[in-house]
Amino acid sequence: MADIARSAPSALGVPLEGPPALDPNIVANQRFRADTSPGKVNLAVGTNVGADGKPWSQATAYPAALAALVKTVGTACGSYNAPDLPRLAAAKEFLCDTIDLPAAARARTVVSWATGGGSGAVNRAIACIRSQHPRGDYDSLVVQTDSWPGYRSVAYTSGLTFETCPLDFSEIPARGLIVAQTIHNGTGRLVDDAVWRVMGTQFAAQDRALIVDFPYAGFDYGDRPYREAIHESASAIHALAEAGAPVIVAFGPTKVFNTFAYRPGGAAIVICRTAEEAASADARMKRIERGSTGFIDAVTVALVQAMADNPDGLRADHAAILARLAEAAHDWRRHAMGSPLESYFTSAFGGLFRILPVKPGAPGTIDRLAAKHIHVVDASTASTPRIRINTMGLPHGRAAEIVSAVAAEVVELG
Repeated sequence: MADIARSAPSALGVPLEGPPALDPNIVANQRFRADTSPGKVNLAVGTNVGADGKPWSQATAYPAALAALVKTVGTACGSYNAPDLPRLAAAKEFLCDTIDLPAAARARTVVSWATGGGSGAVNRAIACIRSQHPRGDYDSLVVQTDSWPGYRSVAYTSGLTFETCPLDFSEIPARGLIVAQTIHNGTGRLVDDAVWRVMGTQFAAQDRALIVDFPYAGFDYGDRPYREAIHESASAIHALAEAGAPVIVAFGPTKVFNTFAYRPGGAAIVICRTAEEAASADARMKRIERGSTGFIDAVTVALVQAMADNPDGLRADHAAILARLAEAAHDWRRHAMGSPLESYFTSAFGGLFRILPVKPGAPGTIDRLAAKHIHVVDASTASTPRIRINTMGLPHGRAAEIVSAVAAEVVELG
């Protein structure tokens, strides 16, 4: 019998390129877990965090009966078929309202639900585009520099090569599937609306589809009144759609509705340009749903139910998170005043994250901060040591202490 261990790699055993490596977010979380200090602070965790410094999961709009399913929700998976769910029309209206989509566009918008939160929505959007263009123009996944590290895994799962482009899209590969982030980029730096208008015109002329990953609706303008924050946050989507670009919005509900304990699925929102295109997209999505993750779990069903039956409750949960984010940003600004860190909390920045260039030198910024029980993500490049922080991880009662410790490591904004 042949020695299988020594045979050449098979089609299911091709080695990964490069050394195996953990996502830097996971590394930071492991370090945090290993820290035994009762006063440790986690600025690395990518979740909403309350003023007490602990992950904040205060969803109030979900049906009360769902609580009984949380521990055993796996047994309910596969019990619901997405195309046949009731209340889908009302849930679609809620989603369109959350991205402030004009009424004329809503009639030609198609929504497809997927398991796996925002990542599931991105994968559903990729499947929709790739099913129509299996070869050639969409063989790579292109994201902005300093984007979420998990996009590499998304590309790998879809059989796509991975590429990056500048944050401001000043250079875009001629081919490839763009997954654009407005407030989901790791730097916190906002992209001007003029950039999205130029992109919209360019992509419309090329009839080139793109995806907008949108799991942090409103987070870039959390200090504004709720409806204003929603409208401004969706301005990139509006600019692309108004220019006639073929765009799919990947909407992730976990962050905006405080549903970390539940992890509902996300929605791919296809903004079509004509009624005929919408009919085709609807038929294609139904086929993809049936053939992949057409069955969604009870948690996502509950989210659809909440969108239909308790939309004001969901909006209240959303508004509460935006208020908490604005409070945290205010504390960062106030205590960083006069330091290099202050420049990262101006109107040019927003949202949950910041990537900060820091002082080089042994034992290194990560170790120096960890020694003070402050945990961050290592976002270093070959040329500049950097860290990534979750701004909402700032405990309200210890704001001055934590900000001072981070500010002591940060260098001036270039």
